Amino acid sequence: MSIITYCTKLCEQACCKIPPCAYVFGWYYQSVIEKEIALCQMTAHDRVLCIGGGATPFSACLFAAKTGAQVTVIDKESSVIAQATKFVKLMHLEDHVTVLHQNGLDVCPTHFSVIHLAMQVAPLDRIKDYLHGSMASTARLIVRQPKTRVKHHYSVLEESEYARATAAVAHSGKMIAASILFIKHIQQEYLA
Repeated sequence: MSIITYCTKLCEQACCKIPPCAYVFGWYYQSVIEKEIALCQMTAHDRVLCIGGGATPFSACLFAAKTGAQVTVIDKESSVIAQATKFVKLMHLEDHVTVLHQNGLDVCPTHFSVIHLAMQVAPLDRIKDYLHGSMASTARLIVRQPKTRVKHHYSVLEESEYARATAAVAHSGKMIAASILFIKHIQQEYLA
């Protein structure tokens, strides 16, 4: 287990056991989520799939809270599902966020308009290719790219794959370098 994975698990446990921690750690994701919402033009009318939510699915909860969208968050680790469900209730979002135990390679993405991949999703290339090939033609797929100094801790795409993106937004002061947007059929509003 990498040091980043270990620290993430400790933070998740603290957030689940000590509610004020959840709000403090949530600030870490605020600007990232706001930029991702703008990047893919997410609205309350979207059906969002978040892959790799872990025990504290901050991204899924913040997407739902900020847009009113219905969000399904999945994780392949069965051990985090009960905690993630409690976390969603702690955030008072159980009417907007559904937590499921599922692998990103097994999910049917066709009825989701936005798909979001957490940075710790692995194997990222296989999951991204599967989803991009199976998702609806107008769906938007967001992939987080780690900063160079930490990318050896994550499954990452080849640089040439990031270059094929529709659009991207950079992040500062975080381990996340950028959020990358992939769309099968580019719509005019994303080119403006």
